[in-house]
Amino acid sequence: MSVVLMLFAAFSLLMHLFKMGYYVMMKECKPVAKVLAPFIEAPFLGLQTYLLWAHSKDCIHKHKIITRSGLMVTLSADLLLWLNAVTEDTVHLEIEMEKEDGRATYGSADSSDSAGLRNATLCQCSADTVCLFFRKGYEVLYPFNMEYYLMAGCMLYVMWKNVGRRMSPGSIPHHAQRITLRIVHEGGILFGPLFGGLVLIAGVVVFILYQVWVNRGQHRHTAFLIFYCYHLAVMPIMSLCSLAGLLVHKLERRADERGHNPTRSLDVALLVGAALGQLALSYFSLVAALAVGPSGPLGSLDLSYSLLSLLELLLQNVFIIDGLHRNPNLALTKGKGKERINIFTAKEDHGEYK
Repeated sequence: MSVVLMLFAAFSLLMHLFKMGYYVMMKECKPVAKVLAPFIEAPFLGLQTYLLWAHSKDCIHKHKIITRSGLMVTLSADLLLWLNAVTEDTVHLEIEMEKEDGRATYGSADSSDSAGLRNATLCQCSADTVCLFFRKGYEVLYPFNMEYYLMAGCMLYVMWKNVGRRMSPGSIPHHAQRITLRIVHEGGILFGPLFGGLVLIAGVVVFILYQVWVNRGQHRHTAFLIFYCYHLAVMPIMSLCSLAGLLVHKLERRADERGHNPTRSLDVALLVGAALGQLALSYFSLVAALAVGPSGPLGSLDLSYSLLSLLELLLQNVFIIDGLHRNPNLALTKGKGKERINIFTAKEDHGEYK
């Protein structure tokens, strides 16, 4: 999770650089507080990222009241910044206003109000290429900033729960095995990341083609066909993989973690909360597709897409939640001194796999 946070932090800092350039060039039309805001927010983001990267796994047992208070203040600041990022839509509003002003300018080119139109262009970014570059970068990287504050808030909440925390008697700590190239090569798990990377690259290509062609009349039908065909090819494979993972969990007889774990509890809560929106969207899309009925090729594709997306979301979330409650190191044994029962061919020697 720290690597993902670093990635979002890098994109967020880059977004703040674009935001600084855009606001400085538009300072005649922006309040002073809004121009200075990214210059104050960027250092806060950098310091918070270092705090989470260096101390996110610490369980502090000294100065607990001060630590909890500081973490809660930082968490509140993150939530406010995230809420501000979600509700603020000034960039898109400014783009729409510039389009309307441009149409009004062309429509009133012969009028006597040319002085007022020249004054209006001072607050338009479309007249400067550098300003357009800064605004486009700010617009594209804006979602990464929202995700960063949400993820940082979650990690701060886990740190707050870990202050003064001690392991319960029933829980056994384990250390995750670091994934290296040697383990990937010798463990035979190269196919999964390779196939996932290919699917990701294909998804990016499909997304770009869809965004480019969907607004063009001659390519609109092709854009929808590419979108549906890609998802109808990928989602059955994802559903089968999730189902196979659930079967492996049932056959492997691995011990479950019953101790209280705030990180796992937060992961499950966030997963369920994020999945509810997607599940509701897939369910109502399926109901709408069934009510309308398959009318033509696109109607049949939409019905199949809604059904498969609902099935894939259910299987995927059940598989992830089941995996979060499993101890990666402890397997159930039938008797004392017996070897671990595992469906994979592995030998154990003093707690290490060879």
